[in-house]
Amino acid sequence: MNLKKPKNCNIKRIILAVIMVALVCTFVALAAVRQNVPVFSAEITNQFIKETPLISAHRAGRNLAPENTLLAFETCLAEAEDFRVDVFEFDLHMTADGQLVLLHDDTLDRTSNSREVFGKRNVKASECTLQELSRLNFGYNFQDESGNYPFRNYTEADLPDNLRIVTLSGVLQYLESQGRFNYIIEIKNSGKLGKQAADELVRILVEYNVASRAIIGTFHTGVSKYLSKNYPNITRSAGTGEVFAFYLIHYMWRHDLTDRNLGYKVLQIPDRMLFNFGTKELIEYAHSNGLAVQYWTINDAQSIERLTEYGADCIISDNPDIAYHTIYREAD
Repeated sequence: MNLKKPKNCNIKRIILAVIMVALVCTFVALAAVRQNVPVFSAEITNQFIKETPLISAHRAGRNLAPENTLLAFETCLAEAEDFRVDVFEFDLHMTADGQLVLLHDDTLDRTSNSREVFGKRNVKASECTLQELSRLNFGYNFQDESGNYPFRNYTEADLPDNLRIVTLSGVLQYLESQGRFNYIIEIKNSGKLGKQAADELVRILVEYNVASRAIIGTFHTGVSKYLSKNYPNITRSAGTGEVFAFYLIHYMWRHDLTDRNLGYKVLQIPDRMLFNFGTKELIEYAHSNGLAVQYWTINDAQSIERLTEYGADCIISDNPDIAYHTIYREAD
């Protein structure tokens, strides 16, 4: 049977292709005419601008242990003998009973045995209480380097606490008892729930006296604006739209941004995503405007070496051990 795709599908593809070609042509043309304006000397001090990049464990080091679990934090600290983590990066969702818990995805399926315990797919943290979430094994789907699942053989009764859901308060209590760290924290909820999460996050950061060492990020513009309006003294990273606006300004005009209230002090960006963000020119322009530049998720030594040489302020990696040995081998 010969099935033909709908014509409107082909039309959408053609329109998308035309738009992409137009964008490429526009940037090629701009590259030919843009002026090489000098960068500016910022009088703004930013504690997150560093001579040697900070090492951040992405989702608490998701290639070393189950992501966003207490076990992952323990692995980066108590069980790590030959590397150091400066910054812990993790994600937050709000539960049905108003608790902030560490979780990246909107649903529980990828990292836990939610389907087995709850008997259905696509359950969200916001639909569950903390007590309900504490039943789950968040190491269930973790695979080691050999492809094995080392944490699947637990019953609910004998599941260790460091593989259960962890709250923001719980992880800060543990980490602050182990040393002094910086934090990169992403609010995953949007809308009203995202704003509630922002309020609770700031309250807890102040309670644990770590607000000055934390950078709050979100992909949701409404939450970014809410943070800037209600918590102007909290450091936040640029949102998606702000990142692309900064890139365009850096690429075309090189305006002095030091007298503008940008609302963010840190660019947390990929090395490449549609555009090449991983350049020495971009980093120097950001620094001259008082902005720190942190890169995610950088897992290979070659990219770590290059971004370190360019002046990156932080390498956010699933492999903080590799990042440490690469950076400090380069430093030596």
